[in-house]
Amino acid sequence: MRARLNASSSSRFFASSMVCTRFAAGDDPDTRQARDRYWASRYERARQMITRAVDRGELADTTDPRLVLEMLVGPVHFKAVLTREAIDPGMPRRLVDALLDGVARSTPATDDQDGDNPDDGPAGATAVPR
Repeated sequence: MRARLNASSSSRFFASSMVCTRFAAGDDPDTRQARDRYWASRYERARQMITRAVDRGELADTTDPRLVLEMLVGPVHFKAVLTREAIDPGMPRRLVDALLDGVARSTPATDDQDGDNPDDGPAGATAVPR
């Protein structure tokens, strides 16, 4: 029993190590260059959209376009690549709504953190502006 568990653990460790080694080794120069061009164009498009939204007063001027794009792509990547789960058709809209609720221009948070308002979260918690 112990030998089987050790063998199984060893093979998982080896496979995991191989994946880590592959990521650490990087891509060949042509692949890296193509990926860099692709993402540079996506980041530029995100920058343009965020700049227009800031100019219209819809987003705070501190909004980081690259971070916004990464926050939108991350959950889709997680499902598609890491967990191999289906992406339901409503997911993109929910991601955008959730993200915009977090970066939208809003009034400063109040100091009402005494725990008597259920929207405040736990007593002493830092308020997140809506």
